[in-house]
Amino acid sequence: MKDTPGAYNRLADRYNRRWDSYLEESLGRALRLIEARGPFSLLDVGCGTGLFLERLLLKFPEASFNGIDPSPGMLGKAQEKLSGQPRVRLKLAFAEALPFEGAVFDWVVCVNDLHAFRSPKKAAHEMFRVLKPGGRILLLDWCRDSWMGKIVNCFFAWLDPAHVWMYTTAEMKNFLAAQGFEIARLERFRLRLWEMAALVGVKA
Repeated sequence: MKDTPGAYNRLADRYNRRWDSYLEESLGRALRLIEARGPFSLLDVGCGTGLFLERLLLKFPEASFNGIDPSPGMLGKAQEKLSGQPRVRLKLAFAEALPFEGAVFDWVVCVNDLHAFRSPKKAAHEMFRVLKPGGRILLLDWCRDSWMGKIVNCFFAWLDPAHVWMYTTAEMKNFLAAQGFEIARLERFRLRLWEMAALVGVKA
């Protein structure tokens, strides 16, 4: 089995520099898909070095945020970046075993991390569990719909110890629908080489 947290520990120091332009575009896209006003609670699953949480803090000044990541190295960078922010709490945890009670969040977001999950079905179940009724999930990641996506997936699965698998848009939709999410929005788009999918689901 791949040591995904260990791979991200080794990547933590150079992650933001290595993926700078891609992160800027993909996180900007994700931010536009979160529609909320006033006080609300949000969980960032696979928060990495805290880049998305930084942007969320600026856009939503009345919201409270939690972030989890299985990599101590990545989470350490997030803690450095977000220290002194009373609206953010960070925990070391896997997406497949979220350390929260049920029905506590208004939003759960998972951006640029599904391809690193060992069990996306378990992760989808956990994200459904911690959402309040009527809460929303945002899932945004690379997809394997085209021949180029299939080639990129095989390349990274072979060479990158942090990469587990890229999924098709239909598979991503099924992960959510199987848990009881109603799909409210689905977008496909391209960022340079990367073919992307973004889905917003609602917990009925």
